[in-house]
Amino acid sequence: MTITAPEPVDFADPEIIAAPQPVLDRLREEQPLHWNPSLKGWFATRFEDVRQILSSPHFSVEKFGPVIERADGEARARLETLAKVLSDWIVFMDPPGHTRLRRAMRTGFMPRDMDALEPKVHERVDQLLTPLEGSRGAELKAAFANPLPAMVIGDLFGVPEADIPELRRWADALGKFVLGGRQTPDRHRLAQQAVLDFVAYLERLVAERRADPRPDLTTHLIRYEEDGDRLSNEEIVHSILLCVWAGYETTANLIANGTMALARNPAQAERLAADPSLIPDAIEEFLRFEGPVQALVRVAKQDETVGGAAIKAGDRVFVSLFAANHDPARFAHPGEFDPARQRNRHLSFGHGIHLCLGAPLARLEGRAAFEGLLRRFGDFRIVEEPTWRDELITRTAEAVHIGWTPRT
Repeated sequence: MTITAPEPVDFADPEIIAAPQPVLDRLREEQPLHWNPSLKGWFATRFEDVRQILSSPHFSVEKFGPVIERADGEARARLETLAKVLSDWIVFMDPPGHTRLRRAMRTGFMPRDMDALEPKVHERVDQLLTPLEGSRGAELKAAFANPLPAMVIGDLFGVPEADIPELRRWADALGKFVLGGRQTPDRHRLAQQAVLDFVAYLERLVAERRADPRPDLTTHLIRYEEDGDRLSNEEIVHSILLCVWAGYETTANLIANGTMALARNPAQAERLAADPSLIPDAIEEFLRFEGPVQALVRVAKQDETVGGAAIKAGDRVFVSLFAANHDPARFAHPGEFDPARQRNRHLSFGHGIHLCLGAPLARLEGRAAFEGLLRRFGDFRIVEEPTWRDELITRTAEAVHIGWTPRT
């Protein structure tokens, strides 16, 4: 596919969805800040520009006001319901509200907390992979990549295991809206209903924990107090909803995309199997090479110049983490999968004050997942080329059919 610099790029093109890197490389070289009419915003592809936008206080994550203003009728009512909840998410909140809520939520996601959680994560990995031993493959997302992070985040917040499938269903419906899935025409209706059901469930969970406190993050948020400041019931419920949704979706993609990278690089897979101490570095390369989040959105608070482009106040800017993580000015041979890559300071968890709060948890789950997979299975192969979802924000395959050879 040939793209000249002035030509608009259709990011809904199935060819670009399936293989975005050639187009992103071309844009980075010819139009690193690309105005895209279909997105009605700028598209940034260069590492330094992306990092500048993510770290600048002149770009906001609060975006629901303009979206609601452009809607009317039934669509507006649905968006208002969604915005009431999602506006309490720290990923869509600027300081000072962001600072206050993040301070309350950060306990439970610190490295020391991951050390305490690690045995439970390995237990969940064993629970899911043991039934697959002796098999010749599986649809990895359904069998392992999706349930593992859902179970772990459920363990963190005290969600009963029997309720996890229902929460995953609501999370999937909400994701069609939050992640920009354009192939679901009724995504606003589905997301609105999912949010209503999710909130009702979590309100009951919070009420139970008020009556019967337990050593989980739900109880922590209820009891949190700093300088006399406590979280409202709505803030607690909406924050748990964010953690359950985000902690499930992105880590599932990390596991699925990483396994496909191993299947396409069998020598590297065997290297990791032979020396599991290399797996933590491999997780960073999975994140860089084909990370679970491929773009983020910001809104300019004022006129700003980035990479030579004059961005106006109110303009939306889509920052391409995928493109930034393949920038040859930052990474040597960026198109190669190298699990031993050094100084791999990718942007897959974002940058600045919105650096992903759950990054330590994602790394822990990724490490445990690939230790389990590589210990049990080898000769990974992609049985059926995946269909990638039309979601600009995440890099998500509909299904990941993987074949393998049992090691024992």
